[in-house]
Amino acid sequence: MNKIMLGEAPLLEKLNEAGEIKAGTMAEAREAYRIETWAKKIGITRQVLVNDDLGVLIST
Repeated sequence: MNKIMLGEAPLLEKLNEAGEIKAGTMAEAREAYRIETWAKKIGITRQVLVNDDLGVLIST
């Protein structure tokens, strides 16, 4: 997939005494990506569940 988005914006500048605002430009950017599946298997034993003091594995 491709995604078109705004690229870098110009840096802001401090206004002078007359309050003049200078013009700037913005660029376009394109990013390409694709969906992939990643996984890692870990063993969950009874002992791991018993010692889950933070409640990460079983929520009540």
